[in-house]
Amino acid sequence: MSDQYKEWFIENYDEYVRSRTDGSELEKTRDALGHRFLDAIETGELAAPKPDMDFARNLFRSFVEPVRQTRRLSFRQQSEYLLDALQNPDDGIHIEPFLDRVYPLGSHDGRDKAFRYWTEDDFNYSVVERYRNAAAVMEAAKDFDDQVAQPWINTLRRSGVVMVEECFRAEQ
Repeated sequence: MSDQYKEWFIENYDEYVRSRTDGSELEKTRDALGHRFLDAIETGELAAPKPDMDFARNLFRSFVEPVRQTRRLSFRQQSEYLLDALQNPDDGIHIEPFLDRVYPLGSHDGRDKAFRYWTEDDFNYSVVERYRNAAAVMEAAKDFDDQVAQPWINTLRRSGVVMVEECFRAEQ
């Protein structure tokens, strides 16, 4: 069933975005397809989901991944808050909820850990992994620029057109 859903989402995603020459923001696309999906289940076009391990994993991704991302983004601020609490113990800052908060380490295996259990090795590994990820992203961006973007930009300019589809019309 998850293959049926995957195929349905990809087909509808392509159709939805393709119908908009200016593209579509991810959130708007996600909401539009969410409504279409619910309608397809209601009308019987798609079978209703049956809970199984794949369904449970998909729910996990849907619910937990956004929380992980939010926590990843708030990590620095929360860390600064706790460091301030260490430097100003008389301020009566309640730290337990912050120590118990689970954060992604940023490791290649996606390991998460309650902040209270982080070690020097965890911080060091997290830094190294972030540098590796940044280097990989820079390399991918350069490759995309060199191998994809620049050849197309040059083709658009050479053809004197604005959109890719016009390149093919000019050739005919």
